Amino acid sequence: MIASQNVHFNGFGVYITSRAQFAQSDQRRFRRWLSNQRIDVVSAHHALVRQALSEWGSERLYLSLDTTVVWNCFCIVWVGVVYRGRTVPIAWQVVAQASSTVRLWTIQRVLRQSVRVLPEGVTVVLLADRGFADGKLMKYLRETLGWHFRIRIKRSFAFQLEGQWRKVSSVQLQPGQAYCTPAVSIGKTNPYANVYLAFAHEQ
Repeated sequence: MIASQNVHFNGFGVYITSRAQFAQSDQRRFRRWLSNQRIDVVSAHHALVRQALSEWGSERLYLSLDTTVVWNCFCIVWVGVVYRGRTVPIAWQVVAQASSTVRLWTIQRVLRQSVRVLPEGVTVVLLADRGFADGKLMKYLRETLGWHFRIRIKRSFAFQLEGQWRKVSSVQLQPGQAYCTPAVSIGKTNPYANVYLAFAHEQ
């Protein structure tokens, strides 16, 4: 796979030594190997990731949380390490659904998988898009995992500042101006306090 730089069976054959006389024979061989139930892909991947991260020597890791919908049938919830402008997946969960919106317990399961491969004592900052702006998730990240987080929010996102509920769209800024709030509460149904919001208006 590394030599051919693709994941298609028909590109592997020229890089192996085999007695097969037809390309289909090699492809069947690869399929049998990948269908071997004794191969634990997740455990093997985690072992490689754990070893790689242990040698980085970084005191802070940035993780990315996102979802990907495949064939309008499956949603992949995944967490990856942000490294040199790319993201290397370290944990994932496949859910049989066409929507990219997943339940909190599914996200928590993927996050717990991530914890098992991260070096001890490292500071973690989780990056996520606005679909993950949820008070319960923020509480889990901070109080259970001890992580920091940077999550985008929608214009309709509501927060409580000085006893008054406001929407993000109500904050008016001039081009090039930025504004950081003191500690606010989010989520009217089940408020979660001590969240800091940052607003910026691009030029």
